[in-house]
Amino acid sequence: MNFKTYLSQLNQFFDLVKEESTGPVKNLSELFGVSDSTVKRMAKDVGILKEVKLKFCRIKTSYIVNSKEDTLKI
Repeated sequence: MNFKTYLSQLNQFFDLVKEESTGPVKNLSELFGVSDSTVKRMAKDVGILKEVKLKFCRIKTSYIVNSKEDTLKI
């Protein structure tokens, strides 16, 4: 996968995070055509790229922005 494609996927991933509709890691790996471990690495990269902390919420079954840590930055 080239950098341009990866960056596009990271932006798409973040759009799903903002909507809190990523679904489980398995669904994301199928959506992006990558392994589960790559999806987890993508979550870390999105956090770095967008300067937010992501966490997986089992209740919403989605990655979400960890608002407690983000409000501490302010």
